[in-house]
Amino acid sequence: MNEREIREVVVQGLEAGAVPGINRIEVRAAFLAGTSELPFAEFALDSLAQVELCIAIEAGLRIALSPADLRAYTSAGELVRALAAMRDA
Repeated sequence: MNEREIREVVVQGLEAGAVPGINRIEVRAAFLAGTSELPFAEFALDSLAQVELCIAIEAGLRIALSPADLRAYTSAGELVRALAAMRDA
């Protein structure tokens, strides 16, 4: 699975968690293209959004994370790179 596909899984999780802004075409396109990091501080990731993101990651990538694990990352881009490294390990 390449980085773009991992980014798509992350977007699916953010959509499932109804994260404001992820449905803006320019935001989504920039993130999927790898030109935007999507800093978590700019998006409201409440507890439901965190759980939905974890579920999407586990379903799409077979990597189990908890909402507490997500707090180690400052952006969705940083999370994507970590997930890619976990898959390669």
